[in-house]
Amino acid sequence: MRKTSCSYNWGKIEILLKKIKEVDKNNFTIAIFHTHPNLFGEKYGTLFEKHEEKYKELGIQPNGLNISLADIYANMYLDMLLKKYCLPQVAESIILMHDGRVVSFNTKNGINLTGNDTLEKISNQTFKKEKPKMEDLTL
Repeated sequence: MRKTSCSYNWGKIEILLKKIKEVDKNNFTIAIFHTHPNLFGEKYGTLFEKHEEKYKELGIQPNGLNISLADIYANMYLDMLLKKYCLPQVAESIILMHDGRVVSFNTKNGINLTGNDTLEKISNQTFKKEKPKMEDLTL
């Protein structure tokens, strides 16, 4: 619970991409998912902590509530692997922030924010989509 980094097994991901290319390269979606936990309010000597007031003025959130350079790099690396295997998909990164927001982005053409919602709202939307209609229940 005190880990401040995550890593991906790129070797396994590359094996998966090779298999997908052989089976059905057009019929899959790929995303990197991880969390940005609140690490017990501990201080880590980050740039935000050193210049908190200035960063707040610029709209930058406290630690664990931003997309990091490491997040962007990981997504760009997955994009590179997709290109390497001539796969048409766009790599998506999804991050569950510790305040309950779910942020998603891709790096296909720059950095593109594709989602910024609360986990609760996403859950409610999913429930509404999956809720059966009365006519579906009749015999």
